[in-house]
Amino acid sequence: MRRNTKEREIVYNIIDKLGHASTKQVREALKDEDISLATIYRNLTILLEENKIKKIRVSADEEIYETIKKAHFHFRCSICKEIYDVDKSLIHIEIAENSNLKNAEIGEHDIVFYGICPNCKKKMEEN
Repeated sequence: MRRNTKEREIVYNIIDKLGHASTKQVREALKDEDISLATIYRNLTILLEENKIKKIRVSADEEIYETIKKAHFHFRCSICKEIYDVDKSLIHIEIAENSNLKNAEIGEHDIVFYGICPNCKKKMEEN
């Protein structure tokens, strides 16, 4: 077991505070700290290995991190790029019986919905 360093705690706390954070956002939030980019990446990797944070792919070229909490899905606004948590219990997903999944056991999954958030939709309607 690795010892918990001050830098790792700072990186974790930034992600927890922001809710969802890209590596760029973590680096920007830590600009006044004396923490190198290599240290940030190393601590992100360790936090992932320790299951303290989760990585979510929100587009082909962008990943975000969040602290581990109650299972949920995500919604990303196509206009402002804001990411919202979606309560998993509000969405029912059924997997149709087919020969490929008949005896499957689903483990991890990441689901990201894309659309327009209420704030952006309201702005669009006002124009």
